[in-house]
Amino acid sequence: MYHLDAYWDSDARLLTLVLPYCAGGELFDRILAVKFFSEVKAATLFRKLASGVAALHRIGVVHRNIKPENILLWTRALSNSTDAVLADFALARLDGTEDPRGDIRVGTPAYMAPELLGEGVPQYGPASDVWALGVVLYILLSGVPPFYGVTAPHADPDSHSSILESIQDGIKFPSPYFDSVSGNARDLVARCLTTDPATRITAEEIVDHIWVQENAMSEEDEAKAQGAVDDVTATPRSSAEAAAQAEAAAKAEAERAAETNRLVAVAVNAAKAAERAASAAASATVRLNARSVKVRGSVLVVSVLAAGVAGFLAGRFAVRR
Repeated sequence: MYHLDAYWDSDARLLTLVLPYCAGGELFDRILAVKFFSEVKAATLFRKLASGVAALHRIGVVHRNIKPENILLWTRALSNSTDAVLADFALARLDGTEDPRGDIRVGTPAYMAPELLGEGVPQYGPASDVWALGVVLYILLSGVPPFYGVTAPHADPDSHSSILESIQDGIKFPSPYFDSVSGNARDLVARCLTTDPATRITAEEIVDHIWVQENAMSEEDEAKAQGAVDDVTATPRSSAEAAAQAEAAAKAEAERAAETNRLVAVAVNAAKAAERAASAAASATVRLNARSVKVRGSVLVVSVLAAGVAGFLAGRFAVRR
């Protein structure tokens, strides 16, 4: 069980989440390293992801940016690629609430559901998270994405139409990538990537799907498998080796705690700096407005510049999208 720290600044209306230090890095990099996951490992990891997303959906939270880059692995060991944490809630919203930025598309196009890519207001909801999970599962099993298109950062939303066209062509399971993938695995992928959000499988239903039930390892089996292949957790041959392993484990835990504390300090300092920048901007505006009685034209220019600098400072400490 992982501990999550949350800090709420009521004045700035800023919620900061601090996750444990995940030494394994992004799932994206792990996929690049191993090419693709076995069905057992994919099912074990996917059950955890779906369970976590289902828990979010039960309390009305939609993540809106699920992708391998936002899934962090607990350890660097290649033998353990199933212990993961879902991160980056910068775009998350309560389902049904308005986005202060307006009705805009957010997220990563390659993982966005068709109801987000078409014309009109994007319809974010639990079903769009499940679509993203389906794309992740497809990549886990094959090492390649299911849909291709224009995915350049900050591209015009209309350029997402090429991804939508690829989706409309239908999901495919090409050879040789899916030659050894079971029919039940393909069925779950297809259920996640159903274009109609009303009939798309839910996160809770993913956990109960036959492929997950038959392939995902239990916690006990996962621990045994990990111990059998990872020298760090292997049974010690002597008391000296046991002591060395205990010391190494304590050191690793201390490093995680230190990194977590560092992240907390960074988040708190960033929030304070942003607040100071906003306060400075307000003060500068008041002073400039007072002088505007005498020098209206020149003060207008200075006021605009001051506001721009304050915005730049605040942006430097904004959460990365």
